[in-house]
Amino acid sequence: MADYYGTDEDDIIDGSELSSDISNVYPKKGNDQLTNLNGQTVVASPGNDSISGTNVQYAFWNATESPVINLLEGWADDGFGYRDTISGITTIHGTSLGMTITGTSAYEHVLLFGGNNTFNMGGGDDKITYHLLNSTDYVISSVGDEIHVTNSSLNTLDIITGVKEIVFSGDNKTIDIDFLLETVKTEIKGTIHTFNDDTIAPAYTYVGVSHEAKLVSWFSQAVIFLDINQDGIKDVIAPMWKGYGTGIDTSTPFIALTTKDGTLTYDAEINATMPITTGGRRSDLIQIGTSSPVSAVTVGHSTEEESKRNSDSTVPPSELILLQSSVSSNDRASIFPKLPFPTNASSALFEDTYPFAVDAHSMAVGDINGDGLDDI
Repeated sequence: MADYYGTDEDDIIDGSELSSDISNVYPKKGNDQLTNLNGQTVVASPGNDSISGTNVQYAFWNATESPVINLLEGWADDGFGYRDTISGITTIHGTSLGMTITGTSAYEHVLLFGGNNTFNMGGGDDKITYHLLNSTDYVISSVGDEIHVTNSSLNTLDIITGVKEIVFSGDNKTIDIDFLLETVKTEIKGTIHTFNDDTIAPAYTYVGVSHEAKLVSWFSQAVIFLDINQDGIKDVIAPMWKGYGTGIDTSTPFIALTTKDGTLTYDAEINATMPITTGGRRSDLIQIGTSSPVSAVTVGHSTEEESKRNSDSTVPPSELILLQSSVSSNDRASIFPKLPFPTNASSALFEDTYPFAVDAHSMAVGDINGDGLDDI
């Protein structure tokens, strides 16, 4: 492809008379008239120019200041201190100085090269392309009706409205703006599992607030996604908390919901293998050895009433729990050592029967000793 160069005088350039291999038109200085363009790229230059045609591309590669382009009203402050009259523009090539664009309801495409930009594109299927830039360098957020795209290392902010999609050509990522602006909605598709419980907690105090005797509350925390039935699809395991902080025995089974035929099911046989314990505050996946399927571990902390979390507590202690797939032959006793018994439960009542008792608000899995294997 070839380029066409005008003069520094007031040129008249008829696009229909240009050679078919001309892709870029450089009018140069002067108040130039460019007509009958069809797909060529006009590179903005000093002068009050008139630019018209079909599917015209308008480039600000050489601008010395941030341009302002109003496609709706048909004018542009060209980045050199002059104002152009424009029509038929469908693609705009930006500048590292940033720019401001007002678009129309028709399709328009903007190639962005940096700077702080404001784009009010007017709707339609408009596209903003971050030319040779990577999505991982930016944060995209919805602020009211606007999309804000920030780059903290470059300290830039782009404010965008009326655009269909944002494309990062550096790593070939496309962001659907309609999805970002959509209000999050949920819909109940069905009930997978229900249970009834009538446990009453006696009067108790939690974080300084006194509560009368009442039905205990239930909740789940540290939910795990693990392929427990080994069908190649992850299942859901929910550590359950029952009557936390009330002083009752909070032991209850985890609940497993396994995948089957495109949905989740409550499999009684699999749930019979779930641990009966006092809950799980933190969970993580772990690879035990090099050949076993991925497993999961959970930890918790005391669920006793706050004022009774001591060595006289009669509520069973929390535990280090191991969750494995149905094909695993490992067991907790063969993998975990006996742990130091925590001080917030009765050792006389529980130490012999709870060798993996633990009082932990946090936990992580990683290779601590550098042997290539997971540690807790």
